[in-house]
Amino acid sequence: AWLVAAATALQSGELVNAERWIKKAVEIGQAKELPFTIFQCHRLSGQLLELQDKQVEAMSAYDRAITELEKLRSTLMLEHRPNFLADKGSVYEAAVHLCLEQDNNEQALDYAERAKSSALVEL
Repeated sequence: AWLVAAATALQSGELVNAERWIKKAVEIGQAKELPFTIFQCHRLSGQLLELQDKQVEAMSAYDRAITELEKLRSTLMLEHRPNFLADKGSVYEAAVHLCLEQDNNEQALDYAERAKSSALVEL
């Protein structure tokens, strides 16, 4: 529920509420060891931090989200992997975009390659 509230607040421009609700979701995700919740929190944190013009912190949040996503993907049964990544590529895209904005082309290429590798592994 906190993640939905945070995402809604983020889309509505209510950044203070979004930040508060992301923190609550992180607390729950960590306490109950919910890696998918933690992934979503990092992704939303990255979006929030970008809106706050905190690019370095946003990049760090996206990197943590991608790390969590790759850990999650590796634990799934093979038949579930292709569908799992279908709607999660946006975090890679956000990381690439942010790297390119910062003229960090090498890091952007690394994220693009990781996204491509994840997609190819699923085939």
